[in-house]
Amino acid sequence: MTVSDIAKTCHEANRALCAGLGDNSQMPWEEAEAWQRDSAINGVLFNLANPDAPASASHDSWLEEKRAAGWKFGTVKDAEKKEHPCFVPYEALPVEQQAKDHLFKAIVAALAPLVAANNTAELPLYQCHKKVRAAKIEIMLPLDSGGGPHTVSQRQSFGHS
Repeated sequence: MTVSDIAKTCHEANRALCAGLGDNSQMPWEEAEAWQRDSAINGVLFNLANPDAPASASHDSWLEEKRAAGWKFGTVKDAEKKEHPCFVPYEALPVEQQAKDHLFKAIVAALAPLVAANNTAELPLYQCHKKVRAAKIEIMLPLDSGGGPHTVSQRQSFGHS
């Protein structure tokens, strides 16, 4: 399993949660805009690198990524205007929106060992809008095999755009 696979799982779980809340605007992963897929991938990378961070930190990371890309608060999500109703501090989010960050974090935590088990596979390169930085990612992920933690090291291009 790759980071992209986990991002797709997170995206689809979020889409299902949104549908359950009456928001049917979310597109399937394959039809989602590149910036949405990139954002999910960056969210997975953040949560893999910060497994002990609270769900609020995941939102803060998303918020900073959006801020750097020129997004701002808007009462309705509008990609063309770069406006989003969740462009607020975590504490100001409705509980339904906070649930998305908890769900995202839980999925990443549950699937992280599968990335570690696949530690010889190369992660695909992702290019996020405007700013791109190359980073060597080393993540210590415990495996239940009793063999101790394994290091996943890949060359990954990503950035908060």
